[in-house]
Amino acid sequence: MTENDCSSIVAKNPSKHYDDQNSFFAYTRHELRTPLNVIMGYSEMLIEDADSLGQPGFLPALTEINSKARSLLRLIDYNLTASRVDLDLAKLRQEMLAPFVQIEICSQRLLNEARDLGYTNYLEELGQIEMALQRFAALINELLTNCNIS
Repeated sequence: MTENDCSSIVAKNPSKHYDDQNSFFAYTRHELRTPLNVIMGYSEMLIEDADSLGQPGFLPALTEINSKARSLLRLIDYNLTASRVDLDLAKLRQEMLAPFVQIEICSQRLLNEARDLGYTNYLEELGQIEMALQRFAALINELLTNCNIS
């Protein structure tokens, strides 16, 4: 990591449970992966439901949500390792923006469609996707704030 991109994060956050940069990256990867795993899991369940209930109109958006969550996961796995001494968190945030926004757009559209069509069986799972997406955004903002990236 470069100096302006958070090289002293461990020193700035002594209350966190990491002793070095390796621990920081492991902790951060775990925290960011958790909401993405929720998004992928619920979208997979909804894909199965849409397929089995004969509601193929939801499949493209659900597949897009799943695909973009996997893209975010790959970005995190690739970038948040101690071996990435050249990590630029501002650039990472920019790379994550498009898939994040696409998930947000698709999930909002599906929530609205499910409400309009009376598909109450989708609302809870789509709500879980929304909450996980909000958690992911909060974690990214926290990471960037702790690293003094605006």
